Amino acid sequence: MRKTLIGFLLLNLVFEGWIAVVLISAPFRLADFNAMAQQWSVHYGFAALAMATAVFWALRFGASETGLAALLGILTCFHLGLTVSSALIFVQAEAVQATGLFPVITHGLLLAGCIFFYLNADKCVVRRES
Repeated sequence: MRKTLIGFLLLNLVFEGWIAVVLISAPFRLADFNAMAQQWSVHYGFAALAMATAVFWALRFGASETGLAALLGILTCFHLGLTVSSALIFVQAEAVQATGLFPVITHGLLLAGCIFFYLNADKCVVRRES
């Protein structure tokens, strides 16, 4: 189960890392970037970067059930918030054309994975015999 968890966190790394690069680089890529109106882009980019690093924290501190549960709890909260916010934005006509359902589905699937691994955290830790 631990290998599956690490695979899941690597998927999170790829998705959130890609989003981080896209959003953090927005001021340099977009000719019409308005810092006052689009500052959320860079802010969310750095938040996504922080969430992308979860796999490294799991490898270092995920050997204990408590550490793993805390990490998965933070990821669950992050993906829950972004699933809800993406769904709220999706209902607006302009956002439908810009992003579609991709963020809602992706964050929803990552949320489901976080909840699954949180509920099974005891099976994901490495047990050391004393």
